Amino acid sequence: MAGSFAEEYFGRDHSLDEGNTFANPPHIAQIWSGIPYGIVIIERYLPMPDIDAVNAEILTLLQEDGRMTNAKLSEHLGMSETPCWRRLKRLEESGIIEGYQANLSRRKLGLGVMAFVQLRCSEHDQAATAEFQRIVETTPNILACHNTTGADDFLLIVVARDLDDYSGFVDSTLRRLPGVTSIRSNLSLKEMKASSKLPVSAASMK
Repeated sequence: MAGSFAEEYFGRDHSLDEGNTFANPPHIAQIWSGIPYGIVIIERYLPMPDIDAVNAEILTLLQEDGRMTNAKLSEHLGMSETPCWRRLKRLEESGIIEGYQANLSRRKLGLGVMAFVQLRCSEHDQAATAEFQRIVETTPNILACHNTTGADDFLLIVVARDLDDYSGFVDSTLRRLPGVTSIRSNLSLKEMKASSKLPVSAASMK
């Protein structure tokens, strides 16, 4: 009878695994940092691929153009398609590449207001935290939510059509979040930089 996944994984010799650096820990993704509990799950036991110069270039190119085909990618890298595809799959399966999406123009969609909202909460029990998370995750106008250090508990990035729309959103949604006792809004006057691209280099990953 076959052993568990962990037994099979840790019981075999990984020295011949392609691109393996066994010193790296299993892939762990933090899905939520609530107050006061941080919940982490182990998604899969996979050795992280080395971020060498080639992998760093793959990640950089795909951040510039997520629709780039494997043929075009391999051409940029000066390598054949099969090893390029294998490298890409390893980056996807390890969770370094989480997905692909289109970048939309906020203003052309009529979302002229962007607010950075600081929230302070009085209820930090698991039930309140879970309900807070559920609402935040299912509300499209909330682009991001961070549990932060300092006097406030959360920092939200919120978009709205205009000031009236944002004011209504504060009353209908933010004020009804579990345990919220303070809301402070900072409106963006000018978006000087907006990017989801991460700096990638082989040297930075060693």
